[in-house]
Amino acid sequence: MTLFGVGNCSPWRVGLLAVALTLSACENGPRSGSQRLPGPGTGPGSMPAPQAAPESRPAPPAATLPAIAPPASQPASQPAASAPVEPELPEYLTIVAKLHADATADAQVLTAERQRLVLETRNVQRVRIDREKLPLDRRLSVALVLDGQAVEWLAKSPVTEFERSPNGVWVPVAPQKPGSP
Repeated sequence: MTLFGVGNCSPWRVGLLAVALTLSACENGPRSGSQRLPGPGTGPGSMPAPQAAPESRPAPPAATLPAIAPPASQPASQPAASAPVEPELPEYLTIVAKLHADATADAQVLTAERQRLVLETRNVQRVRIDREKLPLDRRLSVALVLDGQAVEWLAKSPVTEFERSPNGVWVPVAPQKPGSP
């Protein structure tokens, strides 16, 4: 077979030549003034060919929004050095000491009925419970549960404070006798 004046071309060489010509056409692109011939899928009812992306233009400047004032129920700004707000506690419960002085301490009463008092605390080292104001029968023992730890608080016990030890166990604090340091 003779192709372009080259004799003895095998089909393999012809295919290689066709690929080379195709690649060179892709690199060079169409010549100016030449028109592209319609190919498959360019007739009526077919999908349009993808268009080249238009030139990128700089985006218009963003519109500035007017400042919106906070609702009247919210303060316009928070004080820079405000102290943490302590939660409201029942009248019989007092947080005596915190584990971390700079963090908020909290004690939540989960149950105060049927001689059972269940408290969950956060950042509390020592708590005082006024048995006289407790909504339970003070003539009977109380099943006290502090952070999941059960303690039987006897009716005749003079203890009113409980303290968390360094390893997290709640222990009753013996009341100090008058005149003791």
